[in-house]
Amino acid sequence: MKSSRAGFFVFLAVIAIACLVAAGLVLRSRKLNAVEGRETVQYVRNVLADRGGRDYSAIRASALVPAYDIAIIGTDSICARVSERLYLHDLRDNISGRHIPDGLPDFAGETFVNIAAEKTLDRTQSVMSVVRAVDTLAHVSPYDSEGGIVKKPAKIVVLADPMLAENVSFDVDTLFRSIGAGAMVVTPIELALDKVFSSLNPDLIASIGLMYSPVAAKEQLYLDVIGRKVEEYGFPKADCCLFPVEGADSLMHKMVNLYASHSFNKAIDVVVVDNLNVDVKALEEEIESMVSVMNESSLTYRRLVSDKFLIVDTYEATTEYVYDELRKDNLFTHDIAKPRFVGYRPVTSPQSGEIILIPSSYVQE
Repeated sequence: MKSSRAGFFVFLAVIAIACLVAAGLVLRSRKLNAVEGRETVQYVRNVLADRGGRDYSAIRASALVPAYDIAIIGTDSICARVSERLYLHDLRDNISGRHIPDGLPDFAGETFVNIAAEKTLDRTQSVMSVVRAVDTLAHVSPYDSEGGIVKKPAKIVVLADPMLAENVSFDVDTLFRSIGAGAMVVTPIELALDKVFSSLNPDLIASIGLMYSPVAAKEQLYLDVIGRKVEEYGFPKADCCLFPVEGADSLMHKMVNLYASHSFNKAIDVVVVDNLNVDVKALEEEIESMVSVMNESSLTYRRLVSDKFLIVDTYEATTEYVYDELRKDNLFTHDIAKPRFVGYRPVTSPQSGEIILIPSSYVQE
């Protein structure tokens, strides 16, 4: 792709559907400089310069060890929902790994550590939270300067909050790669879009619908991530329709109708769901009914929906990825027990001014 011929055009349309406001846009290929020339936050530079420091050492010592934990970082509500999904997940046979439920949670024996903030942290604080996840110390209270709790480090860190992930991914990647961290950091929207783009023909236009929560993330976040994936996977462009979901009824009808309103020249290939309130099973049933030749609606919708149409849930994609990685490298604890939870809250230390972790149950006397 020659940069002189590349372009990025966004067509924005706003329509009202059952009191829902939805925006659609077209992404055209362009040379993206998401990393080139970008600077990390000062905290990252400080850690890299201090090779004898605690944070540097914690990152350097981090590893994919079976006994270690799975950390989930984000706001209270998102952490709670994601950890609940992981806890209840039972789509695999725990012995063979086949896609057959066996009545035993897929993450049996694992410990999920919720590092949940009451409100969105800034960029530097968020990076510190990731580093604290792979460290071995937590604090009894905000006033515990020594770190009176010894905890297990995280073998995998899930950046569950989409805004958090977009804000800190570059900093965390730079920090962990530079030091040689052994722990794994994953981002739901990135994993879902990798699944999407790797399944499509890169010689053709990618046609994507995306349902998201306008409370959890902004439209520009998805424009940026999809734009990077278009470049990374070498697609000529992507026709993308963004749908901020605020209701629950007939979502697939609304999604496809919205996509059709932009007069794209290609049937929609995939709908990505990055909204924990959306029932993906209901979407699958709805689209099946829409295109069934037994229903009159198929006369309209069969031409709008690809024969290989796919629905990808970002959090399900993350669960599958984490499970597969743990199984591939024999990183499960192999304890025959229900998954357990540990909760920490990232707070600012009044002594150091940096983020530390305290038990989520902490109440000041």
